Amino acid sequence: MAAGYKKPLIMLVLLLFTIILVLLNLVKTVISPIWRLIMGARVPIVVRTPEERFKGLERLGYTFKPNYLSIDGGCGVELPRVHYLDEGPRDGSVILCLHGEPAWSFLYRKMIPHLVSSGYRVIVPDFIGFGKSDKYTSPANYTHEMHCFVLRKLVDHLQLSQLTLVCQDWGG
Repeated sequence: MAAGYKKPLIMLVLLLFTIILVLLNLVKTVISPIWRLIMGARVPIVVRTPEERFKGLERLGYTFKPNYLSIDGGCGVELPRVHYLDEGPRDGSVILCLHGEPAWSFLYRKMIPHLVSSGYRVIVPDFIGFGKSDKYTSPANYTHEMHCFVLRKLVDHLQLSQLTLVCQDWGG
C-alpha cells in the first residue's frame, strides 16, 4: 500500500519545486527591476577619476592616446563617458580587446604594440566603472544590459564590422 503513495508524493514534490522556480523567476524578472527603479537614485551620481591619477603610467608601457565617447542613452539620459584606446592603422583588421574585473585597458598595454606593429587596428575600451571611464557611485546602476549597450554604441560609433574579439574574464 505504501508503494502506491510514492508516485503521487513524487508528483507533489515536483509540482512544488516547479512552483518555487516560477516564483523565483518572477522575482528576478519582474519584482527586482521594479524594486531597483523605486529604491534607486532618480539621477545616478557619476564620478570621474582625475587625469593626474594616471600620471606615470608611461613608465609601465601605457603610452597610448586616450579617446572618450559620451553616449546618449535616449530620453534625455546621457550615460557616463567611456574611455577607449584606438591604436594602429584605420584600415587594418580590427582586434577588439575586452577586459574583465577588476582590470581596465592597462591590462593590454604589452599586447597592443605587437598587434599594431603587425598591422592591426586595436580597440580597447574601459567598461563603465573601470580605468579612465566614468564611474557610477551606486552598484545598483551597473547592469549587464548597460555594459552591453555601451559596448554596442562604441562599436557603432567606430563603425566596426569585421573584428576579432580578445576577451579576459567576464569581458567576454
